[in-house]
Amino acid sequence: MKVNICYPGKGYWSFDHLEVEDLEDVFAQFNHGSGAECKEFVDNRMRSLSVGDFVQFEGQWWECKSVGWEMVKSNYVVQVCCLGDKKGLRSFR
Repeated sequence: MKVNICYPGKGYWSFDHLEVEDLEDVFAQFNHGSGAECKEFVDNRMRSLSVGDFVQFEGQWWECKSVGWEMVKSNYVVQVCCLGDKKGLRSFR
């Protein structure tokens, strides 16, 4: 399954073939110490998902909350996750 992860102001990751069942599975696979860390998470030396991060799962964007997830619109994710570079803002994929 295709999963996209955005750490606001820090980075955007796209994975085309993750074996995940639901958002809780994504959370477990992208968190240090869960015992379920996926190869992509480990190989890319990513930080754990935390409050305020975004995951696109089954075409829908979700924001990680202190308890659970909140569905958000893609334009909100674009506003929060556009990353600055030397030439200004890069467009969000």
